[in-house]
Formats: sequence, structure tokens, C-alpha cells
Amino acid sequence: MYKQEGYRDKVAAVLEDQEHFAVLRRESGPSREWNWIAYRPRTMKVLDWGDQRLPGIDGDLPRWAQWASLRHRASGQDFTFINTHLVPPERSPASHEAQVEAVQAMIEESEDPVIVAGSFNENYRKDDERTNKQWAVEKFSEVGAISNWEQLDLTEIGTHGFPLHDYVFLAAEKQVARIVDHKVYRGFLSDHRMLQAKIRVRRVDTGA
Repeated sequence: MYKQEGYRDKVAAVLEDQEHFAVLRRESGPSREWNWIAYRPRTMKVLDWGDQRLPGIDGDLPRWAQWASLRHRASGQDFTFINTHLVPPERSPASHEAQVEAVQAMIEESEDPVIVAGSFNENYRKDDERTNKQWAVEKFSEVGAISNWEQLDLTEIGTHGFPLHDYVFLAAEKQVARIVDHKVYRGFLSDHRMLQAKIRVRRVDTGA
């Protein structure tokens, strides 16, 4: 689970009735925005984690990509999980494109399947209306990371009634892991809606 710009009611809604979460977090730099990754120790083992600074251009503040190397205990499958929040392209096209490319490189460098989640601030209401080939949905697909909306064949719907911001991307062969469902949490005061994706993972030892 990941967070940026999380109001207390959002966080409480996600954590409600969930037990024994641990959180990986630190202050994410000059923007003083807290990013964190939460996980269940009984289901996930942390192998390593950290933060990578993303470039800020033309005087824009840098952003951060928080990452964790995780092992899913039940399947034995290792993943790289990346949580990020990019500069809006209308504020700084150069920063946005540079940050997309930096995260794209992180995906490409991982030897394990990669989950990328966060706010990408790319303002199209529907995936199938996007035209900018330098944005995350296009660039990440070049390295095999496909959004939840595309994997679930929902590109005509988009994230919510506001412009698109939030995605979960998965870079993995379908026989290893795939997104099988998702949920959009509604009713919160924000231009972001919380997004939850369900990922089915193959068991490493048996291939089941």
C-alpha cells in the first residue's frame, strides 16, 4: 500500500479493520510531503528499501520515488514496489518528462517484477484519449509496465470523474503476476481518488 497527499480520513478508510501493518517512510525532501509504503509483515518480507530523488528542472522542486524490494511469503515471489508523485506537466513539462524517464529507468533496471503506484498528474479523463507520448502510461509500456486500467480493459472509463492522476502499473509476465481486479475509493475531498489493485501471483516453487 502506498500514500502521497493522504488526508487522515483517506488513511483511516484504508487501514480500517486492517491489522498489523508496518510502514516504510521518511520525509521526502524539500516539498516536505510524506510518502510511505505500508505492508503486512505476515504476508510480505522487506528485503531492502529506500528513496530515489527525481529531477526538478527550471527551478521546480525535485520529487521522490520511494521503493521497496519485497518477498511475497505465500508464493516466494520477489517484487520491486515503487511509490511516487510526479510534478504536474502543466506546471513543468520538462520536470514531468524527466521524472517519468527516471521512474522508467528504475522499472527497466529491476530484475524482479515491478509494481509502480502513485499520482502521475496526467490530466486526461480517459486513458484512450491520451495523446502525449512522453507521459507515464506510454513510456512505462515501453518497458512492459501496463496500467491497471489497461490490464482490466477499462481504458474508456479512466480513474474517476476528474482528470486522471492515479494508476497502478505492473511489469511482469502474465504467468508470473497479473492485475485481476481493482477498486476506486470515492467520497473524499481531493482531486485524487484512492486506488486499490488486486494482483494474482504465481507460486515460485510449483508454478501454481
